[in-house]
Amino acid sequence: MGTATYPITFGRTDLPADLTDYALPHGHAGDACGAVLPYPGDIVALSVSGSPEPAAGSATFEVAINGVKIPTPIAVINAVNTQRALTTIGHEAKATFKAGDRVDVLVTTTADWDPTTTDFAIELWCTLGSYAPG
Repeated sequence: MGTATYPITFGRTDLPADLTDYALPHGHAGDACGAVLPYPGDIVALSVSGSPEPAAGSATFEVAINGVKIPTPIAVINAVNTQRALTTIGHEAKATFKAGDRVDVLVTTTADWDPTTTDFAIELWCTLGSYAPG
């Protein structure tokens, strides 16, 4: 069957232009950023959906663990991927986190990003290890 994966949700309404490594709000937490994970696990994918589609510029979505960006996954919305982007991580390149680590999704937009009324839903897909009392 394989390993179960779980989404950690992030989002943003009205994504502005000219952002650099802006930490997106987690779930329905308003401006609270980052998710503190209760179990160890691996990040295996990042999916991004936005509407309306951009007329210009790009938005790049990356992941950080405890404030340190990891090399993959990276998802880009631009003239090619206008509303959806999905990237997965191969087994050998997986990003591992420990219980209590904070995970953020960061976004960078170009100065010409338009429209700034685009809303995004982001899922960071993870496998979670089992609970082991301390």
